[in-house]
Amino acid sequence: MNQKLFVASLVIVGVVIYLLLSSVSKTAPSEAHSIITGAPEFNDAEPVEPSPQPIQQVFDSSSSKPLAPEKYNAGALCIVEGDIEDAEIANIEKALLEWDVERGDILLPRKDSNFETPNAVFLAPYVELGLQDLIAHARNDDMFALLTIMQRSDVPKKYRDNAARHLAILGNTSTAMSYLVTKEMTLANSLFKQEGEITERVKQYLTNSLAYVSYGLEQLDVTALRSYMIFVKGHKEGNYALDPEIVLSKQEMAKVESAKSQFVNYLNQKREEKYLPAIEEKTFPDVAVRSFESSLAIEYHVFGELLQASKNLESMGYDFENPPECTKRVLQNFS
Repeated sequence: MNQKLFVASLVIVGVVIYLLLSSVSKTAPSEAHSIITGAPEFNDAEPVEPSPQPIQQVFDSSSSKPLAPEKYNAGALCIVEGDIEDAEIANIEKALLEWDVERGDILLPRKDSNFETPNAVFLAPYVELGLQDLIAHARNDDMFALLTIMQRSDVPKKYRDNAARHLAILGNTSTAMSYLVTKEMTLANSLFKQEGEITERVKQYLTNSLAYVSYGLEQLDVTALRSYMIFVKGHKEGNYALDPEIVLSKQEMAKVESAKSQFVNYLNQKREEKYLPAIEEKTFPDVAVRSFESSLAIEYHVFGELLQASKNLESMGYDFENPPECTKRVLQNFS
């Protein structure tokens, strides 16, 4: 993971946060809600024709099309230990790409960015589609259509919210969870500024956000964590009024685990309706752990002591004082 990829990652996350903030902030905080409130609205219409590029057919083992070299540099991600054949490296890089797509780590291409958006090619067929066409594909659980809906600034907020939940049901843990965390944190900050104090509704929003963070980490994905830490750092830098680290007492932090369990139960109920296995039955590819540990290096580099000293993360049982060896190795590239 070189410096160019590192900077690009931060810029892209910043763009996504900005888009989500601009959308959510236009809506006044409503009554605090349970984490499982709101079912996807894309399942009730009659079936439509399958999308032009269904997820099952994305990866063609016979294809010789090269992968983006920086995003999937196996050596830089400390996936490779010692000498290894080029063919095996190619297999690892392919597995990394597949893992990204499975998690939904796919961002809409942006014309005003100087950086290439990772995996944007998968959304290319959907970028110019109208909302009704996108919704038609979303009703067939088309992940790429859902990701496009969620990230299009011209799409009404209710559809973007539904798309994020729908993606979570399908097993996405990256961009969708980032959206959900940002939504809850933005509502918490807006309500805090409005009320001038930490109310029970503010606490509920924070509880929901941390439940998403914990769920993401359990699924070996740092994206939700990164979104939460942006708000923590934003407060320290004077960009957000609310300090997320002081909202919940140690006793109240116990509610985060309960909220996460409710969320997982909700996901499993919806997955059963789609004949999908329970979240607990999910298996991780061989590259998942090292990919996760490598991604953690960005969080350590950007958030430093804020990450290591987070009271909320510690209360949830996560130890960031001692990064994994793989994370340490990637961190050395940033010095």
